[in-house]
Amino acid sequence: MRRGLKISKPAKEAAAISPLMNEAETMFAQTARAQSRNRRQRWLFVLLTLLIAIGGAVAARQFVIDRNLVFAVGPAGTASDQFARSLQGIVARNRGVRVTVRNTDGPIAAVQQFAQGRADLAIVRSETRTPPRARAVALLEHSILLIAVPKNAVPKSIGALKGKKLAMISSDPRDMSLLRDILGRFDIPDSTPIDAHKAEEWATLFEPGGPAAVFFMARKSGLASNKFWLGKSQKANFKLIDLDGAKGISDRIRGVENESIEAGEILPSPQVPEEETDSIAVDDILVMRQGLPDAVGRALVAAIFENKDQLAAPGRYATNIQPPNTEKEAVIAALPAAASYFEDQNKTLIERYSDLMFLVLWIASLVGSAFLWLYSQVTRVEPIKAGQLAATFHDLSIGARKAETPAALDGIESEVDRLLAKTIAGLNDGSVSDDNFEAFSMTFDLAKSAIADRRAELAEAAA
Repeated sequence: MRRGLKISKPAKEAAAISPLMNEAETMFAQTARAQSRNRRQRWLFVLLTLLIAIGGAVAARQFVIDRNLVFAVGPAGTASDQFARSLQGIVARNRGVRVTVRNTDGPIAAVQQFAQGRADLAIVRSETRTPPRARAVALLEHSILLIAVPKNAVPKSIGALKGKKLAMISSDPRDMSLLRDILGRFDIPDSTPIDAHKAEEWATLFEPGGPAAVFFMARKSGLASNKFWLGKSQKANFKLIDLDGAKGISDRIRGVENESIEAGEILPSPQVPEEETDSIAVDDILVMRQGLPDAVGRALVAAIFENKDQLAAPGRYATNIQPPNTEKEAVIAALPAAASYFEDQNKTLIERYSDLMFLVLWIASLVGSAFLWLYSQVTRVEPIKAGQLAATFHDLSIGARKAETPAALDGIESEVDRLLAKTIAGLNDGSVSDDNFEAFSMTFDLAKSAIADRRAELAEAAA
């Protein structure tokens, strides 16, 4: 008959020790797994916070500037309409601002639409009354008053034209209003007839029997490109003359400035004008309604000044778009976003996108707080309380008093020391808290005392 395997007494006692550590080992194992999981969760939460913050900031910024701006202009086919249509096409290719063109009966009606709050954009002439809540975005055009007379009948002064036949090349009622204001300063009454003509008739107006003077508010964009200055004979039958007292007139009329035309600036050969000519000029100013978000203004300004060539109508309009006047004495106060756009060209990348960074940080703080609450309330595992380990030390002290051999007692002492080492490590890495640490300390001392007492008893028994 086969003999059974005998288990030694120390082995039985060591086996009895193990259950005493099972609960503590289980708690430490759970905490270790939780720590590993929590590390992954923390990195995941950080990554999600950044992604949500950046995505939210970009979305918020796009939402803020995603505005449809109504642009009131004159009739279809006019220079202002062509500019507005070009701007509409440019902004349509970019996210953010949108432009809807609204045609009116003329430039005055377009400005009225803006003044009534039914349009967000309009083109205002500098010498006309500025509509409320208008802020300058860009200077689109510079128009100069030209005064031409027959070459064989040059008057001594503008005042000498009183009672004479006069003509004007214009389709804009604002030109006639400005001219009447200027002529009134030379005692030429408003009742004086002024015939209206087209630019194509220029060369024929200086033939015998024509007007004594022709006034033309000419856009600078078309000065050198117009082909109507001379007739078939290619001889200049007119002469451009000075506006007497142009400097004083510009000082007394709001939005009007003094302008000099260099000799040959319009045509080099034959030279037009023959000599430097003094006159006045006005500006076409693109305005936007005050109160729209800065991001909208910045997007519009960027679209205009980054695509100036595409917006220009060569030989006709807006070939030299300029920033608005940002000085206090400006006819129309500049849009703050327009001023900041040009200042930003000298800013660093961080300064330029500070508004976006602010949104990212603001959203990140909100999302981070939400994830922190979620982490602490749902996913995070509480650390082991030091007081929870007191029961294990108590059980080990009981096991020590029952140990029958020095080897079994050594095993219990080894477990006590191992549990102490794990607890100290846990206190350092946060997996063990110091809650009820007094109980832990007392039971540890109890276990060590029990081991020492039992070791003395076994030694005495052995002696």
